[in-house]
Amino acid sequence: MRKSFSALLAASVFAVGTWAHAATYEVDSESSEVIFYYKQMGVQLDGRFTGLSGNIDFDANDPGSMSAQIELPLSSVDTGNDEANDELEKPEWFDLNAHPTATFSSTQVTPADAGQYTVDGVLEIKGHTQTLSLPVNVQQMDNGVLLFETEFEIDRGTFEVGSGSWSDPSIVANEVKIKASILAQ
Repeated sequence: MRKSFSALLAASVFAVGTWAHAATYEVDSESSEVIFYYKQMGVQLDGRFTGLSGNIDFDANDPGSMSAQIELPLSSVDTGNDEANDELEKPEWFDLNAHPTATFSSTQVTPADAGQYTVDGVLEIKGHTQTLSLPVNVQQMDNGVLLFETEFEIDRGTFEVGSGSWSDPSIVANEVKIKASILAQ
Protein backbone atom coordinates (compact mmCIF):
# COMPACT_ATOMS: atom_id res chain seq x y z
CA MET A 1 0.00 0.00 0.00
CA ARG A 2 2.79 2.42 0.92
CA LYS A 3 4.67 1.69 -2.34
CA SER A 4 1.50 2.24 -4.39
CA PHE A 5 0.82 5.57 -2.70
CA SER A 6 4.45 6.67 -3.21
CA ALA A 7 4.34 5.70 -6.87
CA LEU A 8 1.04 7.51 -7.34
CA LEU A 9 2.38 10.62 -5.59
CA ALA A 10 5.56 10.60 -7.69
CA ALA A 11 3.53 10.18 -10.90
CA SER A 12 1.22 13.03 -9.89
CA VAL A 13 4.11 15.37 -9.13
CA PHE A 14 5.74 14.49 -12.44
CA ALA A 15 2.47 15.05 -14.36
CA VAL A 16 1.81 18.40 -12.70
CA GLY A 17 5.44 19.40 -13.13
CA THR A 18 5.40 18.73 -16.84
CA TRP A 19 2.21 20.72 -17.31
CA ALA A 20 3.06 23.55 -14.95
CA HIS A 21 6.56 24.41 -16.16
CA ALA A 22 7.07 27.50 -18.24
CA ALA A 23 6.86 26.82 -21.95
CA THR A 24 6.01 28.53 -25.19
CA TYR A 25 3.11 26.88 -26.97
CA GLU A 26 2.50 27.41 -30.67
CA VAL A 27 -1.10 27.81 -31.80
CA ASP A 28 -2.31 24.87 -33.91
CA SER A 29 -3.72 26.74 -36.92
CA GLU A 30 -5.65 23.77 -38.25
CA SER A 31 -7.46 22.86 -35.01
CA SER A 32 -8.12 26.30 -33.50
CA GLU A 33 -11.14 28.41 -34.38
CA VAL A 34 -13.14 31.47 -33.44
CA ILE A 35 -16.92 31.29 -33.73
CA PHE A 36 -18.99 34.49 -33.69
CA TYR A 37 -22.70 35.03 -33.17
CA TYR A 38 -24.62 38.11 -34.29
CA LYS A 39 -28.13 39.22 -35.21
CA GLN A 40 -29.09 40.59 -38.61
CA MET A 41 -32.61 42.04 -38.79
CA GLY A 42 -33.42 40.16 -35.59
CA VAL A 43 -32.28 36.77 -36.91
CA GLN A 44 -29.52 34.96 -34.98
CA LEU A 45 -26.62 34.06 -37.31
CA ASP A 46 -23.11 32.76 -36.83
CA GLY A 47 -19.82 32.37 -38.59
CA ARG A 48 -16.27 31.28 -37.94
CA PHE A 49 -12.66 32.13 -38.50
CA THR A 50 -9.87 29.58 -38.86
CA GLY A 51 -6.13 29.72 -39.47
CA LEU A 52 -5.21 31.39 -36.17
CA SER A 53 -1.50 31.66 -35.45
CA GLY A 54 0.66 32.86 -32.61
CA ASN A 55 2.36 31.87 -29.39
CA ILE A 56 1.24 31.47 -25.81
CA ASP A 57 3.78 31.50 -22.97
CA PHE A 58 2.16 29.44 -20.22
CA ASP A 59 3.28 28.62 -16.68
CA ALA A 60 0.53 27.62 -14.21
CA ASN A 61 2.94 28.29 -11.32
CA ASP A 62 3.71 31.84 -12.45
CA PRO A 63 0.61 33.38 -14.09
CA GLY A 64 2.21 36.82 -14.15
CA SER A 65 4.77 35.58 -16.65
CA MET A 66 2.15 34.26 -19.05
CA SER A 67 1.50 36.03 -22.33
CA ALA A 68 -0.32 35.49 -25.59
CA GLN A 69 0.11 36.90 -29.08
CA ILE A 70 -2.63 35.68 -31.42
CA GLU A 71 -3.21 36.63 -35.05
CA LEU A 72 -6.42 35.91 -36.93
CA PRO A 73 -6.60 36.07 -40.75
CA LEU A 74 -9.86 37.89 -41.45
CA SER A 75 -9.96 36.36 -44.95
CA SER A 76 -10.76 33.01 -43.30
CA VAL A 77 -14.26 34.23 -42.36
CA ASP A 78 -17.00 31.75 -43.19
CA THR A 79 -20.62 32.68 -42.59
CA GLY A 80 -21.91 29.71 -44.57
CA ASN A 81 -22.91 32.11 -47.35
CA ASP A 82 -20.51 33.05 -50.16
CA GLU A 83 -22.28 36.37 -50.83
CA ALA A 84 -21.98 37.39 -47.16
CA ASN A 85 -18.32 36.31 -47.09
CA ASP A 86 -17.61 38.50 -50.14
CA GLU A 87 -19.45 41.44 -48.52
CA LEU A 88 -17.31 41.16 -45.36
CA GLU A 89 -14.14 41.74 -47.42
CA LYS A 90 -15.27 45.26 -48.36
CA PRO A 91 -14.07 48.49 -46.66
CA GLU A 92 -17.40 48.87 -44.83
CA TRP A 93 -16.77 45.61 -43.00
CA PHE A 94 -13.26 44.15 -42.52
CA ASP A 95 -11.50 46.08 -45.31
CA LEU A 96 -9.25 43.11 -46.03
CA ASN A 97 -6.99 45.00 -48.46
CA ALA A 98 -5.94 47.43 -45.73
CA HIS A 99 -6.42 45.22 -42.64
CA PRO A 100 -5.97 41.51 -43.42
CA THR A 101 -5.63 40.39 -39.78
CA ALA A 102 -7.03 40.94 -36.32
CA THR A 103 -4.68 40.56 -33.35
CA PHE A 104 -4.92 39.96 -29.62
CA SER A 105 -1.96 40.72 -27.34
CA SER A 106 -2.21 39.98 -23.64
CA THR A 107 -1.02 42.54 -21.09
CA GLN A 108 -1.70 40.71 -17.82
CA VAL A 109 -2.82 37.27 -16.63
CA THR A 110 -4.45 36.68 -13.25
CA PRO A 111 -5.43 33.25 -11.87
CA ALA A 112 -9.13 32.81 -11.00
CA ASP A 113 -10.00 29.19 -10.11
CA ALA A 114 -8.25 25.92 -10.93
CA GLY A 115 -7.48 26.04 -14.66
CA GLN A 116 -9.20 29.41 -15.03
CA TYR A 117 -7.57 32.77 -15.63
CA THR A 118 -8.50 36.35 -16.41
CA VAL A 119 -6.48 37.52 -19.38
CA ASP A 120 -6.32 41.27 -19.96
CA GLY A 121 -5.19 42.41 -23.36
CA VAL A 122 -5.73 44.48 -26.47
CA LEU A 123 -7.83 43.38 -29.44
CA GLU A 124 -7.11 45.16 -32.72
CA ILE A 125 -9.43 45.03 -35.71
CA LYS A 126 -9.25 47.43 -38.71
CA GLY A 127 -6.65 49.57 -36.93
CA HIS A 128 -8.96 50.16 -33.94
CA THR A 129 -8.13 48.78 -30.51
CA GLN A 130 -10.10 47.84 -27.43
CA THR A 131 -8.83 46.69 -24.05
CA LEU A 132 -10.57 43.48 -22.97
CA SER A 133 -10.62 41.33 -19.86
CA LEU A 134 -11.30 37.74 -20.93
CA PRO A 135 -12.20 34.69 -18.86
CA VAL A 136 -9.96 31.86 -20.11
CA ASN A 137 -10.23 28.19 -19.22
CA VAL A 138 -7.08 26.10 -19.75
CA GLN A 139 -7.09 22.31 -20.03
CA GLN A 140 -4.26 19.92 -20.74
CA MET A 141 -5.20 17.28 -23.29
CA ASP A 142 -3.82 13.71 -23.11
CA ASN A 143 -1.26 14.41 -25.86
CA GLY A 144 0.30 17.38 -23.99
CA VAL A 145 -1.57 19.93 -26.08
CA LEU A 146 -3.18 22.77 -24.15
CA LEU A 147 -6.73 23.90 -24.90
CA PHE A 148 -7.49 27.57 -24.21
CA GLU A 149 -11.20 28.47 -24.32
CA THR A 150 -12.88 31.83 -23.88
CA GLU A 151 -16.26 33.41 -24.49
CA PHE A 152 -16.87 37.16 -24.53
CA GLU A 153 -18.77 39.92 -26.29
CA ILE A 154 -17.58 42.88 -28.35
CA ASP A 155 -19.30 45.89 -29.90
CA ARG A 156 -18.60 45.85 -33.65
CA GLY A 157 -19.01 49.63 -33.80
CA THR A 158 -15.85 50.07 -31.70
CA PHE A 159 -13.90 48.63 -34.63
CA GLU A 160 -15.98 50.25 -37.41
CA VAL A 161 -16.97 46.80 -38.64
CA GLY A 162 -20.15 47.49 -40.57
CA SER A 163 -19.77 51.21 -41.23
CA GLY A 164 -21.91 53.54 -43.32
CA SER A 165 -25.47 52.31 -43.78
CA TRP A 166 -24.45 49.06 -42.07
CA SER A 167 -23.79 50.89 -38.79
CA ASP A 168 -27.53 50.93 -38.03
CA PRO A 169 -27.99 48.40 -35.19
CA SER A 170 -31.58 47.69 -36.34
CA ILE A 171 -30.05 46.07 -39.44
CA VAL A 172 -27.07 44.34 -37.81
CA ALA A 173 -26.88 44.35 -34.00
CA ASN A 174 -23.74 45.89 -32.50
CA GLU A 175 -23.26 43.04 -30.02
CA VAL A 176 -21.13 40.18 -31.32
CA LYS A 177 -20.57 37.13 -29.12
CA ILE A 178 -17.20 35.44 -29.59
CA LYS A 179 -16.24 31.87 -28.63
CA ALA A 180 -12.62 30.88 -29.18
CA SER A 181 -11.09 27.42 -28.87
CA ILE A 182 -7.32 27.56 -29.25
CA LEU A 183 -5.21 24.41 -29.24
CA ALA A 184 -1.51 24.96 -28.70
CA GLN A 185 1.47 22.63 -28.44
